[in-house]
Amino acid sequence: FTAYMIAAAFAERQSANSALDAEQERALVTLQSLGEGIISTRADGRVYFMNSIAERLTNWHADDARGRPIEEIFPLAFAGNKHSPSEPENTVRHCLRRGAGPELLSRRLLRDRSGKLRPVEGAITLVNSPDGKLFGGVVVFRDVSEAEQLRERLLKLGARVLVSVRRVVLHLPHSFSYLSTFHRIALALGADTG
Repeated sequence: FTAYMIAAAFAERQSANSALDAEQERALVTLQSLGEGIISTRADGRVYFMNSIAERLTNWHADDARGRPIEEIFPLAFAGNKHSPSEPENTVRHCLRRGAGPELLSRRLLRDRSGKLRPVEGAITLVNSPDGKLFGGVVVFRDVSEAEQLRERLLKLGARVLVSVRRVVLHLPHSFSYLSTFHRIALALGADTG
């Protein structure tokens, strides 16, 4: 009877492990298929997981990044200062240290492994156990290069439109003067100006 109980407990544990493995596989497939970069860290700020989008945007392979400090893999600079090597304190590290989140990432530049800067936006949130113990953090981010380029083009176009409107407005008094002169000449010649 004891051998039967041990075998049944073992079979039940194997079944539970298989279900857990299948659930973990589904979670990983889901994280890999999202269209945004995802980096998760442990509580100490070391990278634990990266999806393929995060690999592409940071220029780091997940296996090479695993265990490295988040500052090394995800170095950020404020978008207003492209010459700044990084934020005073990495936003992810700051959230982990404070134990507070979520934190929005806006107007940031990500310096990838090769040194290329790219504008990114996203959010950082902390992962806690049910009893409140900090497990780590998750960064979800996206490349906003195209949106920034479009924004720059629209700003330049807007500036050109304003210059053109200003020129027209500045010349309106002269234009009315010319129109008034033209109208008087046309009347003198007997033209119907109505």
